[in-house]
Amino acid sequence: LVMGQELRMSNPREYQPRFKARVVGTADIESVTLVCNNQDLYVVPGKGREVEFEYVDLNMPFPQPSNWYYLRVIQKDGNWAWASPIWVTHDPSRKVPAHFPAVRNPNGR
Repeated sequence: LVMGQELRMSNPREYQPRFKARVVGTADIESVTLVCNNQDLYVVPGKGREVEFEYVDLNMPFPQPSNWYYLRVIQKDGNWAWASPIWVTHDPSRKVPAHFPAVRNPNGR
């Protein structure tokens, strides 16, 4: 998925979203935060102007039927940036596409 898109999952108890991010700042980066439903989920400290990471959200089941994720970037020069959100929605009528980058939950939670 890219910024602004929505993923509908039929069974969020079996899969967790996997996020892969690459951020390039205009100055050294202080931190990059993955935010879910306006709560800080994962914080990566900056090391120079670029930050790359992967994160799997193991907080299943989702707290609500439709959940949004976005990145917040803080640079050391005081500037901030935000990515457009993506939505992950529980929809029992939809199946997870084979190409969706999710991981199977071994606990089935």
